[in-house]
Amino acid sequence: GCGALRRKCGSWAKVLRNRGCSHLIILHDADRNNCGAIRKLLEDRIGAVQFRGTVILIPTEELEAWLLCDPAALKTVFKMRSEPSTPLRPETVPNPKEFLGELVRKSSNTRYINTVHNQRIAKALEISTLGRCPSFAAYPHFIQTSFCHDLQ
Repeated sequence: GCGALRRKCGSWAKVLRNRGCSHLIILHDADRNNCGAIRKLLEDRIGAVQFRGTVILIPTEELEAWLLCDPAALKTVFKMRSEPSTPLRPETVPNPKEFLGELVRKSSNTRYINTVHNQRIAKALEISTLGRCPSFAAYPHFIQTSFCHDLQ
């Protein structure tokens, strides 16, 4: 959860670095809080822990907005007859988790459980669809600058 992440991310970062991790991705929902303040707090917490690359991603409201970007993934995971209609700009949805739950309830015989289904949706989605969420923009840049030069 985000509370534990804020409290423990510094010590977790040290453990990951000591285990040989060279890159760090931190994901923290904004949950109607100030993204700049969250970012600063997390940057301060990881402070001196050095990684080859670090990115902090803060979905505008909740991570579930990102999951709303790919209707094809939702159709697959929830065995829907057709792709559901999702918002063009998912990060403008006030409560994406509730919105996703209601969308699934209307379009599927499955009850949406975020702790179960978020991972399945994430595995099924096309990462290119996440371009609909401005808060995700730092991730492709991070991947390109952190890893793509290693492949050449």
